Amino acid sequence: MDSIHPVMRDALNGFAPRSFNDDDIYIYDIQSRQIVESFGSASPTARAARYSGIPVKAGQSWCRGMQAKYMELS
Repeated sequence: MDSIHPVMRDALNGFAPRSFNDDDIYIYDIQSRQIVESFGSASPTARAARYSGIPVKAGQSWCRGMQAKYMELS
């Protein structure tokens, strides 16, 4: 769903299930369990996350796509 217009993505957010790539990195809001940002597996941020983690804002956390599927994040 990353290739559609942001307005359409927001409109369909409640209806279409999100697909997760197992090796991508996802930042999510802990309380609402909503994805805030995502990084492709080849990005410098994803590479840094694998070795040393990445800084996130208070109330947020990050995980890989495989864990995001298990947690059923949206």
